[in-house]
Amino acid sequence: MSDVTAAAGSDHRAPGLDLVRLMLGEAQEYWDVDGRPLIEDRIELFERKRCPYPGIRLGRMMNLSALKQMGSHWDDVLGGMAFLATEHMKRMKRAQPELLDWYQIASMAVALPIYLLFRARDPVANHHLPGFVASMMKAAFDIGTTTKLLLARSFVGQPVPTAPEEIANVAEQEKLFLKGADGVCAGSPKHIESFVRALSLRAPVSKDAAALRELVPEMGTFLEYSDGFASMDCLILLLRAEATTATRVILKALPGERFSDERSLIESGLQAITSTTTMSGLVADVMEKPEHRELVLAGFAPGLLVTVDESAVARGLLELATGSPLSKQVGAAQLDAIVRAVAAYLCLERAILGRLEAQQLAANQALVRSAGRKPETSDVGMLLRTPTSVISMLTGIRFANRSNDTKISLKTKSFQF
Repeated sequence: MSDVTAAAGSDHRAPGLDLVRLMLGEAQEYWDVDGRPLIEDRIELFERKRCPYPGIRLGRMMNLSALKQMGSHWDDVLGGMAFLATEHMKRMKRAQPELLDWYQIASMAVALPIYLLFRARDPVANHHLPGFVASMMKAAFDIGTTTKLLLARSFVGQPVPTAPEEIANVAEQEKLFLKGADGVCAGSPKHIESFVRALSLRAPVSKDAAALRELVPEMGTFLEYSDGFASMDCLILLLRAEATTATRVILKALPGERFSDERSLIESGLQAITSTTTMSGLVADVMEKPEHRELVLAGFAPGLLVTVDESAVARGLLELATGSPLSKQVGAAQLDAIVRAVAAYLCLERAILGRLEAQQLAANQALVRSAGRKPETSDVGMLLRTPTSVISMLTGIRFANRSNDTKISLKTKSFQF
């Protein structure tokens, strides 16, 4: 047993893992051995400076603390990414990674620290996670996001770049390097290119991955876990994109002069309900045509069933939400557009909730289990507990009668850990 895993015995974390919530950034309590948080979202914990890189990031604030840490481990980061890429390509029985492989390898890096912290055998203790593993995860976030967008475009036949040096250009053009109101990715263009070259096995690395190989001797189990992690990541993206599409339709259908308050609520709430608004909007753009929507769904989630007709439920919920037939307020044509948008969302939500449950249960087989833990309902951005919440989230329309809130309901799924 390695030193970092031996220390886990004194760690009093509750066993088990709400994987979906951790994927959404609720991992602030976990730290690496360098004293840095696994999720760099607390401004008071890092040194900031104005970004010197040309382009959209110039002059915005970047996290200098994370950049310094990554620089101190850079050779190990590149060696680790090349190692993950090599292991992935061995099972694919191909020599050269393609675009889908890039996303899967980036997802492996994002999933790695979570797996190490919560695996069933020899979990790494909090505050003992190697700094280079945490840095791999942080560097892989934006690369994974960018490759997901390129994958969505490739599914509908749009040309996409495949050279490592072009990935940073796409992220720049689509504003994927922006973080919050004034933050940006701190990686230099040179760092980003060398990182992509390492994960795409297009450049030699100066250091092997002996430390990482020792940390993950059960590579087969980790690969299965990271597959489930990536699948869940794609499902959540699809649901957020669908929420964005539904919101756009509703905004277009609501007359501005009569629903100005509701429109303000919708527009201000879109960031909260989609979490990654820029990415969700970009994928929603790709899925705008019905035929393209089906191609993207099939590409990210093969076999996902979205054929259930929820139109009657959506119409009933809208009338329940407003206390009267909405058609009297917006007109039949506008109502039909809103119903179609909400129904499409409800269909996808139902299908995704079912698949997420299965994926999460499968992925968590490799993790610490808790026999006494109660089932939990996941709160994943737009994965909502009741369909009436969908209506209030997407339309901003307040319920006329809360006592009727449960008259129409769809079954939502609970996740057991």
